[in-house]
Amino acid sequence: MTKKEMPAGFPLSPRDAGGNVLVLGVLVTVRSVESCKNGLPVEDQERLMALVGQKRKIVQFDRFGFVWLSFAETENSEDFCLFPSEVSLA
Repeated sequence: MTKKEMPAGFPLSPRDAGGNVLVLGVLVTVRSVESCKNGLPVEDQERLMALVGQKRKIVQFDRFGFVWLSFAETENSEDFCLFPSEVSLA
């Protein structure tokens, strides 16, 4: 695979759990953090799991199609990423 080629299935479709189109800056509800919590220390897993049900703005889409969100509601930092299907429009 060359640098420019993507793995099969990437980039991810920018659609939430309900099939709605996601765009940068939109407010979403975190539905799951399963894709990013595995392998992390327990404290970090708990911090992520506490975000389930909370609302955050999408601060970035990376080249693979993952949505990047911030831990804090009022910040625009790229703290963690999820599959688009792990969020829903708020």
